[in-house]
Amino acid sequence: MKKKANYKNLNIFLLVFGIVTLIAAHNPNSKNKINYNSFHNAYQSIHIKDLSAKPVLLIIADEYNSPDNLYTLFKDSSLYQFSTQLKKDGWEVRNNSYSNETSTIHSVASILNFNLSLNKDYKESDLAAIEYYYLKHSLLIDSLYKKEVKFINFGIFDINNNEKKSSLYIYPESFTENFLIYSCYMFAKRQLIKFNEERFNNKDELIMEHNKFILNNITSEIDKADAKTFIKIHLYMPHAPLYYEPEFKKLELKNVNNYLQYWNFTNKKLTEMLSKLNKNKYRIILTGDHGLRGIPTNPHASFTAFYGFDSTALKNIHSVQDLGNLINGSF
Repeated sequence: MKKKANYKNLNIFLLVFGIVTLIAAHNPNSKNKINYNSFHNAYQSIHIKDLSAKPVLLIIADEYNSPDNLYTLFKDSSLYQFSTQLKKDGWEVRNNSYSNETSTIHSVASILNFNLSLNKDYKESDLAAIEYYYLKHSLLIDSLYKKEVKFINFGIFDINNNEKKSSLYIYPESFTENFLIYSCYMFAKRQLIKFNEERFNNKDELIMEHNKFILNNITSEIDKADAKTFIKIHLYMPHAPLYYEPEFKKLELKNVNNYLQYWNFTNKKLTEMLSKLNKNKYRIILTGDHGLRGIPTNPHASFTAFYGFDSTALKNIHSVQDLGNLINGSF
């Protein structure tokens, strides 16, 4: 009888625990209450004059702050060395490219859905819900698939049915996980970030390994891409952690001077990577997703450079989040 009583107590405990977990998962204060179906995109048709088929590269340099904005702080003309060299190499450069978003996941999802940022509630949306609703159901990728364009994802988020390169964020990957977002289950999952499904490691080192893979291997990885291919590349630089050993010893992001050192280092590594590309084979967009946050800089001020696009088409790009229209118009 005593054993049966113990089982009864255990069952009661599990029932109560389950109810509490589900209530927490359905947090009434969650921003998931936003009606995502109400968000309208800002799709516009963009036509590229040169209709020759070429792969399109979207290279995102995470938290890349505008050279113009940094110049207001440092009054140093050397801040324009990278963009000046790009111009000499035939790129069209915007040293102050406006981003509606200051969150990576909001910015990327907006780009991949023809600019959702003009909806006033969009930037208030829960991060997990943005990933679940808009990254896994990208209108841009759906449009490209209908045109029989391949999609290669070297990013940090799953996009539609295309897996991320590196698990630097942990967000829900199913309806069930989305429901359990505030439960112990998702808390436990976030503690087990893995790299290449092989080993556990600290997040700073995972980020460094991801960046090294992109900078050292991406040119060979994409060299044989078909002409009708869209390739998304996400470089987690110059975003903190300011860490790329042994070339760049780790710095804490305590002030804008620390950031500037890593920003300059990022420009050096981007120059090296781009020099290995047969750039005439591609149309390339190099952009920040937003500017530097949390320090006296403008987080909406970023940077974008274009290679292989005509100036007329670029006149329709008013913000970072409009880039999906340009990519779609390239095929």
